[in-house]
Amino acid sequence: MADIESLTRHPRRYLVVGVVCAAVHNGIMFGMDRLGAHYVASLVLSFAVLAPLGYFLHSIYTFAREVQPIRFVRFATGLLAGFPINLVLMVLFVSVLGLGVPLATLVCTALLFVWNFASARWAIFLHR
Repeated sequence: MADIESLTRHPRRYLVVGVVCAAVHNGIMFGMDRLGAHYVASLVLSFAVLAPLGYFLHSIYTFAREVQPIRFVRFATGLLAGFPINLVLMVLFVSVLGLGVPLATLVCTALLFVWNFASARWAIFLHR
């Protein structure tokens, strides 16, 4: 049983932090949409908030690693690599298919969840 516990520790903890970060992201996207902001501006604001917040939470809680500038740079790079994917999906869902920003945001959040886990693990945990 201890093997299952250790094998699932990071994914379970990532889920907790991921839900917190998803809630913050969705709150920013929904709130900015209500204020009339374009979804691109909302994505930029969300990145600016979530890069440091997500890095800190994943470092301390998910992966139990010391906060280090180089790890933050790698973490932010992973988020930046996912940014165009998120942007293209938002353009597809909102501008092409006509979905509302809140629904498109929820779909994108779900689709990018695995990408974000993999890039966070690479940035924070795997490099020593």
